[in-house]
Amino acid sequence: MRTIISVVMAVVLLGWIDLAQAQEGETGGDTATEDTGKSGTDTKKTEEDKKVGTEGDSETDPWASPKAAEEKETPIAETTPEVVLPGGYPVSEIDRPLALPRMTLEPRLNFDIDFFHGGDNWFSTMLGAGFGMIDNLEAGIDLALSFSPHVYAGMRLYGLYEFGKFLDGKLRAAGQLQLFIPFSKKFFAYWGGSAVTMLAGAPVKFKLSDMFALIGDLGMGFLIGHDPAPNYFLLQVDAGVLVQPIEPLAISLEFGVLAYLGSNSDAAVPMTFKGQYTLVGDLDLFVEFAFKDLSNGADWVQLMFGAAYRVAL
Repeated sequence: MRTIISVVMAVVLLGWIDLAQAQEGETGGDTATEDTGKSGTDTKKTEEDKKVGTEGDSETDPWASPKAAEEKETPIAETTPEVVLPGGYPVSEIDRPLALPRMTLEPRLNFDIDFFHGGDNWFSTMLGAGFGMIDNLEAGIDLALSFSPHVYAGMRLYGLYEFGKFLDGKLRAAGQLQLFIPFSKKFFAYWGGSAVTMLAGAPVKFKLSDMFALIGDLGMGFLIGHDPAPNYFLLQVDAGVLVQPIEPLAISLEFGVLAYLGSNSDAAVPMTFKGQYTLVGDLDLFVEFAFKDLSNGADWVQLMFGAAYRVAL
């Protein structure tokens, strides 16, 4: 009997042990499943965070200031500044107006050597100034003095009005009136006249590009000769080209015809080569070489050099 009870108790104990182990296995499995699920959820969440972070990097930071965003998005425009002198006057001769700006004074000083074939050479100087009285209107005076072979003198008065710019700003045109008054009967320096002369002209400049321009002048007037010298009606036509290889350097070559129409009509065919360089600020230096009459070859050759300086008042 005791043996049977012992066997029954042993079977019950083994069954209880098996049941306890089974319950423990189920609990462990649930824990493992929960851990696995949690790990998977964490992994998915981490991937989503990475994705959101990556997308956030490519977008504008919502906490950044609007000014910073504008500075980041707006590119800086690259432009070539126009070279303009402190007084507002262009450096390039091609872009300069025909008349001085309003309230601008331009004093100038020239030295001139005239070489005459078979005669005495002349050394002369001219001091003058132009002044921009109002917009597009310039007036000026030049006083010339010849020292060799004798002392002679003369004066030029002029006024110039620029009509404006035409053809999309490429063409500039003006009207000019000049009065030449010699103080000596034998004064030929600079303008080559020994009589009172009045000449009305129309200077023009047509810009082809930043490097090239066409220049010209059409004029007419009269010359009052000293008795018994005759009077003449004058007709002048000039045409040439202006080259601007670099901003401060201008080179021009100009041909012309000056006709003296009267009882003893005559004509001169001048050719002028000029180089000008803007050295410092509003200071221009120039040299000019001219054949005063190509129809007579090199009978009269003129070399002139000088300077001009602009002052805004």
